[in-house]
Amino acid sequence: MAYVYRHIRLDNNEPFYIGIGKNETRAYEKKSRNKYWYNIAKSGYEVDILFNDLSWEDACKKEQEFIELYGRKDLKSGTLVNLTNGGEGQLNRYITPEVRIKLGNKRGKKESVQSCINKKKASIKLKNEGRLSLKYGLRTKKVICTLTNKIWNSAIECAKENDIKKGYLHKLLNGTIKTNKTTFRYYGS
Repeated sequence: MAYVYRHIRLDNNEPFYIGIGKNETRAYEKKSRNKYWYNIAKSGYEVDILFNDLSWEDACKKEQEFIELYGRKDLKSGTLVNLTNGGEGQLNRYITPEVRIKLGNKRGKKESVQSCINKKKASIKLKNEGRLSLKYGLRTKKVICTLTNKIWNSAIECAKENDIKKGYLHKLLNGTIKTNKTTFRYYGS
């Protein structure tokens, strides 16, 4: 089920945003909004739930109707800071790698299909070498203790087991902090 909401400015009691969500928490969230929304919201606003328990398709249609009714500021036709005509939201949307490239290019991040293929190959290589942490999604290097020859899959694991702050351990490993007895180093370096 979905719902339609609007945000109303407190200073002049005008609606400035129309949105949809799959639960009411989206109406109260401040993340993933455009810069115009943030500029108005910092002065104060209230949330008004217009429709509840709609199908996703009906919610998209209602969103479009209200955006058309109030008009968009960027088109100089009304008061809303919505940057689209609405109705394009998707429930549980999966974005393919090809679409991610297109979206990235629209945001000014030029990335070719070849560079994505190269990243995928590098990711597979790191995974095979045991240097890709699936839990954190980060490239990791193994760490060795030179005193005991114990090896950890990542600096995070090493820090947790030895009760060392992660930032301090990273500084030791990268040579930012020099000590006479550095017992930890990256494995294979």
